[in-house]
Amino acid sequence: TITGDAVTKDGKVFNVIKAIPETVKLDSKSVGGTKSKGFENMLEFGIAGNTKEALAFVSKVKNGSYIFFVRDRDGQIRMFGTAGFPAQLVDASGGSGAARGDDKGFTISFESVGAIASPVFEGAFMETPVGGGAAVERTDLFQ
Repeated sequence: TITGDAVTKDGKVFNVIKAIPETVKLDSKSVGGTKSKGFENMLEFGIAGNTKEALAFVSKVKNGSYIFFVRDRDGQIRMFGTAGFPAQLVDASGGSGAARGDDKGFTISFESVGAIASPVFEGAFMETPVGGGAAVERTDLFQ
């Protein structure tokens, strides 16, 4: 469990990804040899549609390093990725659908490796304004 706050760098903000309900999945698998085990953590979710925003998101995340905060099925907030072991895109697959009623959108998968499975996060989300100053708590992320 992580109890410290998540604080952004100057001028950075937390972004919300609107995943399709019941598509968000966190998995953890132990990997490595005896006395040197770690975890391979996977995050998968779906985003609906082929809007310009969805296409821009898929393009933006393809080569970046990220930390995600995800509400799991038990209602807990879990941290996926860290500064030392960030989440990176594994796959983004999707399409427009061929016929009425076909799914449109993307299924997106990220991977993060580390010493532990994605921990529960119990801290606050703090955003630091441009130019520094006191960080402000963001309370609307998991509404």
